[in-house]
Amino acid sequence: MKNYTEKEICVFNGVMALSKAGKKIYNITVQDIAKAANVGKGTLYEYFPSKEEILLNTLVYFLGLENQKAQKIAQENISFKDKVYKLYDLILKSFEDGFAAVSQFSSSDEMLDIPKLINDSKEYIEQVMTTRNQLIMDILQSGVDEGVISLEFDADYITMAIMANLSCLNYCLHLPTGVSNVCQIEQKKDYAYTILLKSLNH
Repeated sequence: MKNYTEKEICVFNGVMALSKAGKKIYNITVQDIAKAANVGKGTLYEYFPSKEEILLNTLVYFLGLENQKAQKIAQENISFKDKVYKLYDLILKSFEDGFAAVSQFSSSDEMLDIPKLINDSKEYIEQVMTTRNQLIMDILQSGVDEGVISLEFDADYITMAIMANLSCLNYCLHLPTGVSNVCQIEQKKDYAYTILLKSLNH
């Protein structure tokens, strides 16, 4: 994970606070960020040349934090099921904190320079995602060791199975009120876990 200064982290937390408050990423201004981070607008430009750079670094920072938390889960001496449920909680917490909104900035028509910024940071972002994928594989390996799943599948299949599982759980838990009354959060995690076992068993 990159080493950020205390002031930079205040800026990232400011962006997250704006997102949690319902502020649309494409409507956030540098002034909004400065106020939320309790720093001067001029100070922001001492650290970042543009709003796009602030948002990109916010995304990278929180991805790195999630990797650190996932690493702790992978290293815990607990059952595979408990590790998966902790991973579910980690992913769901990130969405509750507004991370989904932060990650959507890359699709904003207003931010035409984002693709270039991502390309400039491509090597580091790939490193972050490679680390994340390895941590997930470490968690899955504990399931193999317990004999409850198999990883004798194509790597792309395994990746898609995990992504689909996490995305489906998040979608089911964030449907508008009244749309889904199937069950409570814990039962939905039970369903997701059952689906995961089925998708990774021969």
